Amino acid sequence: MKGNKLFYAVVILVIAVLTIIISENLSNKSPSESEKKFFPKLTESSISAISIKDSNDSVRIRRKGDIWVVDAYQTASAPSGLSIEGDSSKPVGNSKTYQADSASISSVLEKVLKMEKGVLISDNQDKQSIFEVDSAKGTLVELWDATGKTIGSFRIGKNGADWSSNYVRMTGSNSVYMVGGSLRYSFFSDHKRWRDKTIIRFDKSTVKRITLIRKDGASVAVAKADTGNTWNIVEPTKGVAKTDQIDEILNTTYSLNAFDFDESEASDSAMGFTKPELTVVIGFPNDATKKIIFGSKDENSRYRVRTDGKEHVFLVNDYDFDKLNKDLEKLTDKEASKDTSEVSKEKKSDSKAKKKKQ
Repeated sequence: MKGNKLFYAVVILVIAVLTIIISENLSNKSPSESEKKFFPKLTESSISAISIKDSNDSVRIRRKGDIWVVDAYQTASAPSGLSIEGDSSKPVGNSKTYQADSASISSVLEKVLKMEKGVLISDNQDKQSIFEVDSAKGTLVELWDATGKTIGSFRIGKNGADWSSNYVRMTGSNSVYMVGGSLRYSFFSDHKRWRDKTIIRFDKSTVKRITLIRKDGASVAVAKADTGNTWNIVEPTKGVAKTDQIDEILNTTYSLNAFDFDESEASDSAMGFTKPELTVVIGFPNDATKKIIFGSKDENSRYRVRTDGKEHVFLVNDYDFDKLNKDLEKLTDKEASKDTSEVSKEKKSDSKAKKKKQ
């Protein structure tokens, strides 16, 4: 009997030791990649809107067909089911929408999908203000699906010691994690920074003609030669254009970006579009064109600009205008034009001589 008791005691002890060892191994096991992520099952296509709010401003970015657009929005009573820790907002009903900057959208989506829980910093609710992940200071980010349902939300706090990480807390949780990736740099609330400031884009190699029309009515047009990279003045006279001047026009226009937007809603006459300072018409094959219209300057000496297919009025710096505001004198390559003219005269003279001989 004593032997049996001893045997059972040993078995129980072994089982207890094994249980402790297994438990410790499980607790020390590193979390999987899926467990590290804040949104492990989330896909880019499932995100239809993102709202960002801090103590200074609020913004909502949402899908509209195949593009993303920006809504400026204000604090208001939240629709049913959309309240977040007693603090929610909705888009302003009569506000304008702007196409969002694609690079900024890509950056935010990538960071959301890759966000991982780093070191657990605190579970103490009273310490949330220290890490600025409380409702008073934390940047609130909320994700929405196509039905308007909240996918999830989190608050971004202050920078960590290395300045490339931030303290992050999921709303509804007291756990504060250190997260890398400079989140605050991408999740900003200034709606103007979210707007796509692209005025015009095109392939420079496809341009066949450029026409500049100034406010005084003077205009000059240049056309690309059928072969090579030579540009010729075709209006109001004939001649050879300066290559460097044409290159400056093309380089300025093909990637023209706005500095800001004019939201004054003034009349076309007040903004100078009824009598533009300069109109630039870029011509392509099959008579296709793109037009850039420079109106008057605003109070900060920036030119108001409109272009085809975009309803908003852009603001550009005067140095962009100066690069495009070229007259016939500036565009003409006098030496090359002189040589061309003399060759043309010689050809005409030879032609007349041949006719006389005949």
